[in-house]
Amino acid sequence: VPDWPLSYGKLMPKMEGGIFYEHGHRMIATMVGMFTIVSMIWLVKTESRKWLRMLSVAALLAVITQGILGGMTVLLLLPWWVSTSHATLAQLFFSTTVAICLFTSAWWLEGPVLTRELPATPIRRLSLIAPLLVVCQLALGAAARELTRRADNDDEVGERSTTA
Repeated sequence: VPDWPLSYGKLMPKMEGGIFYEHGHRMIATMVGMFTIVSMIWLVKTESRKWLRMLSVAALLAVITQGILGGMTVLLLLPWWVSTSHATLAQLFFSTTVAICLFTSAWWLEGPVLTRELPATPIRRLSLIAPLLVVCQLALGAAARELTRRADNDDEVGERSTTA
């Protein structure tokens, strides 16, 4: 689909071929954005924990940024750094919404079960390093996928030009 925010100049194009997947992606993303707005409003009005209210605002900002990156991906003809950012932020946004679900669950609100940390297993330090490694892995995976896709496209273009 060559344009954004519309698809072939229409709000609802004929859903055939790749248009079904690309425009369907945009429709689902719009619904996710709407649900994020509703959940942010709900949390800001009802949640007593300020950090959780701020997390819901961060989720809204992430989904807005995600939409902008999606549009840039289309309008700038898939630059690898935009596509990589779009893919990485999508997973970080998903993780944020899962965290919000966890932090608002009855299980979480009941409180923790305390355990003793053994000096031989520094779980606190490891638990701080793990999310940083996950973000690095997300970015590397998205970049590798994008660069591989580009290499495949370059090979196809080369094959077409040599057979022409």
